[in-house]
Amino acid sequence: MLEQDYSIPSPTLSPFTVNLMEEEYVDEINSEHERISLSLNELLADNDTDSTSINSEDFEEEVEEEQKVCNEKDEIIDNLEQTRFTPCVIVDFIEGEIKQCKKTANLRQLRNLFGTWQVDRDAVNKVNGVLSKLGVCDSHFQFDNKYLH
Repeated sequence: MLEQDYSIPSPTLSPFTVNLMEEEYVDEINSEHERISLSLNELLADNDTDSTSINSEDFEEEVEEEQKVCNEKDEIIDNLEQTRFTPCVIVDFIEGEIKQCKKTANLRQLRNLFGTWQVDRDAVNKVNGVLSKLGVCDSHFQFDNKYLH
């Protein structure tokens, strides 16, 4: 049996080189196997570039969604020189009931309160959502210092 040496360079996976090689060596390809191999390499190269662009688009959409969720959680209250505040807006267990505190002595701006507290919705509506006008009494403001340390 005769041995034949085919010296056809193997194609790379770049879509540009595959197309050039196909045009240059189309006359030199003698077997059906080589034609299929060249077509398959071209198909794989095209498919690889398509999936890369799809994956990057999906990643960008996921990042945008995560940023939207993170941006919705915190609300910063402006630091205005407010001298008049609403009565204390903290909802607490007072005299056997859960209700708004409503103390008016020694009020501070809600902005400076630490921790997680329930704020009376009606009090927020009365100031049209301007959170810098909401007051917190000294006993709620100092709660962390008195009981948690």
